[in-house]
Amino acid sequence: MKNKNKLYIAGKTTDGKTVVKNSFKLVGTYGIGLDIVIDKLYQNDIIIDWQDFYGAAKRDGWKDGTIINLLNYAIIEVFGVEYKKRMFKILNSIRDKQ
Repeated sequence: MKNKNKLYIAGKTTDGKTVVKNSFKLVGTYGIGLDIVIDKLYQNDIIIDWQDFYGAAKRDGWKDGTIINLLNYAIIEVFGVEYKKRMFKILNSIRDKQ
């Protein structure tokens, strides 16, 4: 049985970064700031599986506006506005599928 408190490798990006699932647990359960989570993971060439993050937040009862505001702030804080624009195109396609 999987430990629900651990991050799990979901795969790799085309540029070799590790993608992890279960990162919402750090934010939603333990209250760690998403910008801190993103930054610490990225320093180690790890990125968040955003589809998993979004789905976990929805399952936990978070509203779209709350999730988007959190992501908007954290992504801009860590990566900047241009990255946020690219990321939100992906997130919008994820939201449309759910």
